[in-house]
Amino acid sequence: APVAPDEPVNRETVTRATATALERAGLPPAMAPYLAAIAINEGILVPGTIARDYWSVGGVKAPGSGGSVTVPTREFINGQWVTENASFGRFNSMQEGLDGLAAFVRDSPRFGPVAQAAAKSGDYAGMIEGFRQKGYATDPAWTQKVVGIAQGLPTPSIPNAGATPPAAPSPPAAPGLPHIP
Repeated sequence: APVAPDEPVNRETVTRATATALERAGLPPAMAPYLAAIAINEGILVPGTIARDYWSVGGVKAPGSGGSVTVPTREFINGQWVTENASFGRFNSMQEGLDGLAAFVRDSPRFGPVAQAAAKSGDYAGMIEGFRQKGYATDPAWTQKVVGIAQGLPTPSIPNAGATPPAAPSPPAAPGLPHIP
């Protein structure tokens, strides 16, 4: 279920909102701890960060539901940290920001194939490393940080997960023979 605007922002609500965003984007909600970890690594739990104040998570550079915001960002370039200004999507709620992240991951020509491969294999830690290799983050320790956070997050409960699908109907009997299911 989506997170209501008046709910507290904590690891559980971020993970739940991420699972909802993934489901809306047609990606497996089981991926939620890993995308939630991206948001947590970017500061969604900390007031005063772009992730918390503008619900801008995951480096979404396209305008969000609330337009755009330009802020200083730290990037690791040529072996050193540099600060540069960049514009990011601004969103009106945590749920909208995480919806934007899920859509970005799904639709990106660079990251979408990585997410789709992980959706099939279930290797979400590998997905995070694949994102890094495709240029998602410049911090050389990003994969370890994000995967470490993800491993400590709750796995969202997913309705009908593990349910046995209904059996396929038996084919009709050949003419003149009794139908035996």
